[in-house]
Amino acid sequence: TTHAIAERMRLEIERTVIHCDATRTLSVTVSAGVYAAVPLTEEIDPLLKIADDALYLAKKSGRNRVSIGERT
Repeated sequence: TTHAIAERMRLEIERTVIHCDATRTLSVTVSAGVYAAVPLTEEIDPLLKIADDALYLAKKSGRNRVSIGERT
């Protein structure tokens, strides 16, 4: 599912350690909002708005997470 793919990406990013130099490392996290429509017969802009709203929900809910968009 779309959520599972985004969650695998989130976990891989979270596990990645970036070595800046001999003594410093950097860790990164990501939040994502997802929404899937199958088949894609709708206009793209409303679907992007749903995913964008889900992204803001993920950030508002504590970050480093994936939220699924819902139709209102």
